[in-house]
Amino acid sequence: MSTFDPAPMSTAENQSLALGRSAVRGVAWSLVNNFVGRLGSFLAGILVVRLLATSEYGVYAIGMVVLAVLLSMNELGVSVAIVQHRGDVAEIAPTVMTVSIMSSLAMAVVAWIAAPAAAALMRAPEATGLIRLLLIAVVLDGIASVPNALMSRLFQQRKRLLIDTTALVVSMPLTIVLAATGHGAWSLGWGTVVGNAVTAGAALVWSPLRVSPGWDRAKVSALLRFGLPLAGASLLALLMLNVDYMIVGHQLGLAALGLYLLAFNLCSWPITVVTSAIRRVATALFARISEHFDDGGVTGFGHAFALVVGLTVPMCVLLAGFGPQLIGLLYGRRWLPAAVAMGPLALLSLVRVAVELTYDFLAGSGRTRSTVWLHGVWLVALVPTLLLGARYGIRGVAIAHAVVAAAVVTPTLAVLVGSAGLRVGALGRYLLRPAVGAVVMFAVIVSARLLFGPTITAMLLGSPVAIAAYVACVWPLRVEAVLLWQLKAPVARRNAPSVESEA
Repeated sequence: MSTFDPAPMSTAENQSLALGRSAVRGVAWSLVNNFVGRLGSFLAGILVVRLLATSEYGVYAIGMVVLAVLLSMNELGVSVAIVQHRGDVAEIAPTVMTVSIMSSLAMAVVAWIAAPAAAALMRAPEATGLIRLLLIAVVLDGIASVPNALMSRLFQQRKRLLIDTTALVVSMPLTIVLAATGHGAWSLGWGTVVGNAVTAGAALVWSPLRVSPGWDRAKVSALLRFGLPLAGASLLALLMLNVDYMIVGHQLGLAALGLYLLAFNLCSWPITVVTSAIRRVATALFARISEHFDDGGVTGFGHAFALVVGLTVPMCVLLAGFGPQLIGLLYGRRWLPAAVAMGPLALLSLVRVAVELTYDFLAGSGRTRSTVWLHGVWLVALVPTLLLGARYGIRGVAIAHAVVAAAVVTPTLAVLVGSAGLRVGALGRYLLRPAVGAVVMFAVIVSARLLFGPTITAMLLGSPVAIAAYVACVWPLRVEAVLLWQLKAPVARRNAPSVESEA
């Protein structure tokens, strides 16, 4: 059974005009959410990291690897059908919820049994209990998947801000207290689970569509044929982003894994701060423009691609240029060995930004099978390269990641975007100004380091000048922002790929 909350549903679902404004407002609230949430997590994380040994942080990394892999496929990708579906989502929502809960429970049971073997594989048997604790978050995610998808469909990011802030306020003090009282990696584990519990409960309470589990056998096959390619692509993506942790932990030890995790998390700032906020809106936006525009949403994707890449390039360049100074300032000198991996991992983050936005475009326009190819090629090329790089420590692993991203993933991405209708030449024009700006930024950073040495002073004085130089290079891209803001849907296209047509 499903019950509507008529006001928000009718307002958003009938909004055939001003798609750009709705999306931009959603992104704005999502950015505020990220700023509040990431800042709180970041500040608390600094304190927690200073309280933990590098090996304890490594144990937590193993637990998070398992959790991330399971979350990538626990609801079999069917929740995205809520975001992408043409027509009345009440028709599929109860079945989607049932599939999500059942599959999440099944995966949690299997993972509980396999936890000792997974921990032993990464030479950390002490991580078994932590892995089993984090499985609670898998089930909670399955329960909340439909409400979260509905909020994404309707660009209701203000609700997400309230939900995520509440979870942060509850979970972070708990994590800090447990870490300060000697609970090691378990402090982060309990903080994660409690935060997920608060998020799931609030999402159910504030869902714009009241949904109870149901079953429509006629819908199941179509949902699975739509969702399974997305789940497969997400699993491949998570394996790609976590296989390095497994290799580092297995070949280099828990201390090296803790250092590598710190560097990877720092270099993921462009994604965790900027693009994760945009991705909460992107799939819904691309679904609506592919539904209403005759070009299948390619033009809108081009505008969004230019802006997102333009926003993330300066963050990646600063992370690559001032990695040691940033680590020393935030975490202390004992974490400085992590800096050797910062440069290559910053390049990886930039490629990930492009890949994730393209993934959202393909999912939103109904081309779910294309996403599998991209991540499959990536993973196949990555594993042997990482094994080779691990012979040279965490820097070798980071370089291996960057080489595969630049030499294999980027050309594959260009082919997929071209097959969707956006010419490679047009894509290159979108990237030209950010590329020039990156070169100018790096020149400024090198000059600052030559003048002041590898010091925090060089970072504090060089960063504003480098950012100003970059803005001067990419200023014409403001036109893309205007075009996206003015994006409207003048016609109703119902022949775009949907759950049923993709199936």
